[in-house]
Order: sequence, then C-alpha cells, then structure tokens
Amino acid sequence: MNRTMTKAVLVIFLIAAGLYVSAEEVLEAIVAVVNEDVITLSDFKQQDEVLYQSLSSRYQGEELEDIYKKSRKNLLESMITDLLLLQEAEKQNVDVSGQIEKMIEDMKEQYGFSSIEEIKRAMGEQGIDYESWLDFQERELLKEGVIFYSFGKDIVVDDNEVINYYRQHQEEFKESATFELKAIYLSDAEKSDQELKSKMDEIDAQLKAGESFEDLAEKYSDGPYKETRGELGSFKKGTLDKTLEQAVEKIEVGEITPWIQTTNGWYLLKLADKEEEHIKDFDEVRGEIERKIFNRKREDKTAQYLKDLRERSYVKIKIPDPYKYF
Repeated sequence: MNRTMTKAVLVIFLIAAGLYVSAEEVLEAIVAVVNEDVITLSDFKQQDEVLYQSLSSRYQGEELEDIYKKSRKNLLESMITDLLLLQEAEKQNVDVSGQIEKMIEDMKEQYGFSSIEEIKRAMGEQGIDYESWLDFQERELLKEGVIFYSFGKDIVVDDNEVINYYRQHQEEFKESATFELKAIYLSDAEKSDQELKSKMDEIDAQLKAGESFEDLAEKYSDGPYKETRGELGSFKKGTLDKTLEQAVEKIEVGEITPWIQTTNGWYLLKLADKEEEHIKDFDEVRGEIERKIFNRKREDKTAQYLKDLRERSYVKIKIPDPYKYF
C-alpha cells in the first residue's frame, strides 16, 4: 500500500478511534460523522457560544438561562441538519455569490458605506468579525437555496385554498371595535379638591354654552392635550384604561362622558368616531392568508425533505451529549 495515505482513508481510521487530526495536528474528539464530514467538539463548542450570544441579545437573567437550556438540547441535531444541507448545496452547485454581492451593496446604500473596508471597520467597532459574518450569511443562503431548488420553487397556493381558509377561519380576521377620542385632562397634582371642582364646573358651563370641546381642551387641559387641542388618538377595545373604556362605551359618537377620575387625574372624553367590531374584508387579508398557507406547506415539505435526506445519508453520532466535555 502507498505509504502516503489519502486524507479520506486517514479520517476513516481516526473516526474509528473517535479522534480527528486537523491540518495543524490538533488531536480532537469527534462528536458526529455526517457522510464524508465530521462535527468536532470544538465545532460544537463554537456553535454553543453562538447560540448563547444570540439568545443573550434578546433575553436576560433566569429567562435567558431557561431558554438556553431548552435550545441547547437540539443543538447537535441542528448542526447535523445544517451540514447535510450544505453538502447538498455543494452537490447541486448552488451559487449564492450574486445574492451575497447584492446584500453587501444594499448595506452600502442603506448605511452610507462607500466600501467593504468601511463595513469591516463598522462591524469591528461592534465586536463583529466581517469574515465570520460573511461566512454565516453564505451558509444560510446556501441552505435556503437547497430548499428552494429542491421543492420550494414548486409550492403553489391556489385561489380556492385562500378562499376556503378565509371562510373557515373568520375568528382570525375579527377586528375589535375602535374608539377615536378627544380629551380634556386635569391633573390633580398640586390642586385642591375645591380648585378641581371649580375648574370642572367652569368647563361644563362653557360646553353647555356652546364652546367647542377642542377650544376648551386647548384652554384648560394639563399636559400634552393642551398642545394637541385634546387629540387623544384611536384605541382598540381592550387597550384603553378600563375606567375610561367603560365610560366611552356608554356614549354615542359626538357625545361627551361625565368627568372620570383616574389614578393620575380627571378626564372628560369626547367620542369623535367609532368603528364597530367587524370581520376584515377578504381583499384586505388575502396576502396574509397566502403567506400562511405557503409557509405551512413549506414547513411540511421541509420536514419531509429533511427526513428523507437524513435517511439516505450516513450519520453516526459518537458523542450523544457533548456538554459532558465542557
């Protein structure tokens, strides 16, 4: 036998021993064998760090630790799936160079960068390595490319599916009643009960005399309602303070509530407009339904594709729980 072993033959011997020698001659444990590739312990540790950093940007404290513990259970399987997809991308000659170039050009345009060097410097200031970021983006696009070219491009959502979904899921498209309100607000801070009552009586008298609600809001209101001439905004049912909402529900459009006491002062509300609870029109939600059906089909087909891909591949997990080595 030729004394110069090929890398493939050498890897086979090392895999049998559960070890792998890199180009730098570093001896390392093999966590899993995926066809002709391996996932090493250092690969796993690196992905675990990425997972934790990603989660820590969204969660903190006990919530972070709880979600991290749940997510790490699937990390090895996720790495195996990613590797299988990247192997398929290579087999299918998926090319994402054009998408990468467009992504970089879009970044330049969006953030005003004139060169890649400027992007690298900006990322470096945020503690992001440009080459690692670029590699991650390329890998994600390659995986998406495999999904698209294997079956994604053939997923179709027809009109009948969309119409039937709309008819069968009316509750999803129910729009709550909406109140458009104007307000006169009196803060009870630094005012005696007598001062408050006197001012409320004065406002009531002027409303009865025909003064406009908006003029009185500008004249008497405390806080921002003075500048906005009483414009409070629109509120969906269930999002307004309960005390205020209960009062508003008892009046019709154009009418004014009695004075309402809250924890931070007194309100006089005018119902400027109201939209009753209703089901959104089909044309308004058509795009949303199409996306839901498409995503559901894509998820189902992806699950089946990955199952088939796994079954026709050689996958050997040598260390089921890599965390015991941490």
